[in-house]
Amino acid sequence: GDASMQAGSTLGSNMDGGDIFIVSGSSLTGTGGQARIDAGSSESGSGGSIAIGGGSSLVQQGGDASLGSGSSQIDSGGDTIVTSGSGPISGGSITLESGSSVNKGGSLSLFAGNAVGERDPLGGSVLIQSGSSTDSHSGSVVIESKPGGKSGLMSMGTGTSASGTSGSMAISTGSSSSESSGSMVLSAPKAVVPSPPSSVTA
Repeated sequence: GDASMQAGSTLGSNMDGGDIFIVSGSSLTGTGGQARIDAGSSESGSGGSIAIGGGSSLVQQGGDASLGSGSSQIDSGGDTIVTSGSGPISGGSITLESGSSVNKGGSLSLFAGNAVGERDPLGGSVLIQSGSSTDSHSGSVVIESKPGGKSGLMSMGTGTSASGTSGSMAISTGSSSSESSGSMVLSAPKAVVPSPPSSVTA
């Protein structure tokens, strides 16, 4: 059978709809309780899906959807892990996509955490890595701006430094134990200028 949980709606102007809170128990010295939402499994069909989204609006901004882990005053903050399922044919995909608009598409930002300590603090790292393969090709990593009337800018750089050496940048291809190492090609294609229309005389 189905199980449904729904907060109350309102039809009045400037009135908010009802909220739903699912909160696990707290603890003073131990671990707080867990909150878990699972979709149903299936032996022969597809497993159930879980959708988490913010509400839509006709005239104002749509609601936000936020997924985060807990903070700590003296220990490490909690991790936020998003994984797709494994399978014998193909692993599941993870898609992060910002919204489209007739005016300006939404931005997609990926930031590592800042360090604010006084004793040799170290900011968080950002790692983008393709999957490995034992018998065939490893996955590709493609970072590009999409085509347009004017294509977008792509910029790569290291951070500035206030007191020490600024960061280095290394671009290299992988080595090979049995064949040639990979090539590196940096190119700027020629601009294609359309020819002016030919004049036609009677």
